Amino acid sequence: FGDFASGAWGVGRGTQIDIDDRVYFPHSLGTFYQALTQYLGFAHYGDEYKVMGLAPYGQPDPALRAFVEDFVELTPEGVRLDPYFIFYGRRSYGRFFGDKMVERLGPPRAPSEEITQRHRDLAFAVQQRLEEAAVHLARLALRETGSRNLCVAGGVALNCKMTGLLHRARVA
Repeated sequence: FGDFASGAWGVGRGTQIDIDDRVYFPHSLGTFYQALTQYLGFAHYGDEYKVMGLAPYGQPDPALRAFVEDFVELTPEGVRLDPYFIFYGRRSYGRFFGDKMVERLGPPRAPSEEITQRHRDLAFAVQQRLEEAAVHLARLALRETGSRNLCVAGGVALNCKMTGLLHRARVA
């Protein structure tokens, strides 16, 4: 979150980067993914790879699809998160998901609990929405910059499934 921006795009020429637009806090794909990582019982920062790895074992679920669409809205300007799912009712420092998420999805998985098909299906929905949002943002950047050269950086860029999709999507 540099200067409260969770994402930015622009054009680099030589040693200069001119920023065209930004996505501002709390509208962060990293926060979205971290909140669901914690909800799924992977409590440590850096455990997001476990959700990415769990996602291929899931199946489409209309209710979970509706949840992630409500959580992350794709807008003409970028992405918008419903911060009520994240911050409202948060009782402890470091917990990214709020009580509204628990009300909507049920109790979070404890780290010692078995991973069920519902957990796999939620990971599938989360990964799918992240990928849709990344392609959406890449298309916005392409439209604003006219450049097909794409560089992604930061924690979300470590999601190799997403970056592979960006490469294959030919948006950049």
